[in-house]
Order: sequence, then C-alpha cells, then structure tokens
Amino acid sequence: MKSIRFMMLQIGLWWTAGMSPEAIARPTVETSLRPRTDTVLAVKEAAPGMLDSAAPLTGRIAFYNVENLFYPTRDTNIADEDYTPTGSRHWSWAKYETKCNRIFKVIAALDAEIPLLCIGLAEVENARVLQQLCLGTPLRYDGYGFVHFDSPDRRGIDVALLYRADRLEILHAKPLPVGQDGGADVFHTRDILSVQARVRASGDTLHLFVVHFPSKFGGALATDSRRRLAGRTLRQAMDSIRSRHPQAYLLAMGDFNATADEAALSESIGFVPASAIQPSEAAALPADAPYIHLMADFPPEAGSHKYREAWSLIDHIIVSRPLFQVCQPQIPTGQGGRRNAKGQTRPPRRAAIFDRDFLLTEDKTYFGRKPFRTFVGPVYHGGYSDHLPVYIDLKL
Repeated sequence: MKSIRFMMLQIGLWWTAGMSPEAIARPTVETSLRPRTDTVLAVKEAAPGMLDSAAPLTGRIAFYNVENLFYPTRDTNIADEDYTPTGSRHWSWAKYETKCNRIFKVIAALDAEIPLLCIGLAEVENARVLQQLCLGTPLRYDGYGFVHFDSPDRRGIDVALLYRADRLEILHAKPLPVGQDGGADVFHTRDILSVQARVRASGDTLHLFVVHFPSKFGGALATDSRRRLAGRTLRQAMDSIRSRHPQAYLLAMGDFNATADEAALSESIGFVPASAIQPSEAAALPADAPYIHLMADFPPEAGSHKYREAWSLIDHIIVSRPLFQVCQPQIPTGQGGRRNAKGQTRPPRRAAIFDRDFLLTEDKTYFGRKPFRTFVGPVYHGGYSDHLPVYIDLKL
C-alpha cells in the first residue's frame, strides 16, 4: 500500500536520526528539523530572523490545484496507469521534472510578492512528488516541508500542505474522511486535510483545512450529494473548533468543484459573502452561516478554471470572522479588472486569483485566454495547470 511505503521511508529517516517515531520532537528554529509524524516533513534547518517579529506581519496563504502531479511509475493499488511512461499520456521522467519545476515557479512567484506561509495543493499523487518539490527543486533553499496523508481516492490523488518551516510550525495534522464504504452511494474520494499551525513571527495559531471535493464526473445532479457530504464534514470540523475557541483563526481552502451559489457550498457549509460584512462590525454572523466566503461575490468574468468558453470560480477560500478581520484588501487586477462593466471602480476584495501572464495562454478555440495546462485532452502542452491559484494576505 502507498501508506506503508511512505511510512517505511519515514522510518528510514527516523532511524538515520537515531530516534524512534514516538521520541521525535516538534521542529524548532533552534534545532535541525525532523519529521514530527509520518505525515509531516521538514526539510531544512529553519533560518531565524527571516521575518521581523517586532513589525506587523504580512503573510500569504495560497491554494493551487496542480493538475495531476503523478510520480511516473505504476502503482497497482490505484488507477494511475495513464501517467506512466507506457501509459496513454506517456508520462516520462522529463515531463515529470518539468511539471515539478513549473510548480516551483508558481510558488516562488507567490512568495516574491508577499512572504508565503503555506500553500495548499490538490491532485498530488503521493509523498514522493512532494519530496521532489521540497528537495528536488530550488524550494530546497527556502526550507519547505509538507503535510500529507494518503487517501482512498481511486485515482490516488490527494491534497497536501507545503509550508515554510522558518515561518510556520506544524502543531497537529489529521485527515478527515469523506467517502462512503457502503449504502447506495458507494464512493471513495479525497480526505480533507486538517492542520493546526503556529505562525512563528507572531505566535498566532491557524486552523487550516485543505479540500478537494468530489468531482461532477457522472453528472452534476448525480454527484451533488457527495459534495454536500464533503461540505457537511468540513462544517462539522470547523464548528468543533469554533465551539471551543470562538476567536479561532479558521480557514478552508481548496477546489470545491462547485461555485459559491451551489448548494454543496451555500447550504452544507453556510457562509455570507465578504461584501456583506465589514471588519469593524460587532454583530455576530447568522447562526446558520457563521463563516465568510472571500470570493463569493467575485464578478462572473473572474475565474480560476475555464471550461470551453466559460470561466468559473470553483477554487475558494472561506474564513472565520476573526481571520477576516486581519485579511488584507486586494486591489482587483487582471480578470475582472479594477472596474466593473459600468466603468465603476470595484471595492477591494480580501482574496485574489493569481492570474499572472505566465500562467495563461491564448485560447484559439473559444477566444480570450485560458490556463496554460499540462495536458489538453491527451495532448501534452507542457504548461502549469488547468487551474489558477487563489490566495489571501494576512496582517497579524
């Protein structure tokens, strides 16, 4: 099983360090970082002083569906045969390394603007591809680690969290199962990744959830119940933390495979759009909608994914009120621009789509521009992903 192989790899690291899994200390900036559990990898000694703890901290949190980052060897436990050298996609080592370097470029570009705390990833096959990102690309010079659990998705694609070990300390992590093993609607899908982390420079605790809801393959209506189940699972986990810590900084990010107005989000999770609330307001949010969706009121021409001629926003960031209060305004650029269709200036938003030029290419079929993908159908294009990253900036 994939999880067994990963555990064997980590045990090798523990043995090299001369420590048992139970004795591993949490990473600190004063010591070399070692894995805390079999799901957390810290890859480099944290560099102290990277951020000025005396100044207000601005840090970025992002999410990126990287489009099928597969390790190019066959795993008989999952349906990954297309992404092997002999498979239909002819997924070679050269293509794999190009893909990893593309993802590195995106992460580096996000970090170049505002110091990146962490980035949630979707559609990564296993721990080996995450190690390649952290150790086999220039990210190794920045001390990136990752949090990952193998999930029961049939294709073997999981979610993960990459983080800067000098900026973020992982306190706790666990997977939240979503799929059903019995009943009429039997399915297996990605777990939700739940991570509790501490911002080193400020001491603030973040509760992060990385999601990749079930797709609409087989029909939107036929699969709607699966996304609703994922939404309820996420809501219960967030409510559990909020009931114990009302001022907790909660953030859910990911590919929800649904727009904000679909029931899988609006009903199963419950939120109000960011435009309906101001940070200074003292009134409580509605009991049935205790969270704030930072992207629910984006203009229709803005999107993180394009299908044929239509852009759609299916990658979302949802936060608790306390975290909303420290989200920095984003001046609209790129998709949607600074002005609406009537020429009016758009108000600042508190989340953004990372739609930089290098991530886009000309859409010769449906006009305009589209994400520069790795594959279009079975044809290799050598691009980045069929999604664009989304992000928020925090001032703590």
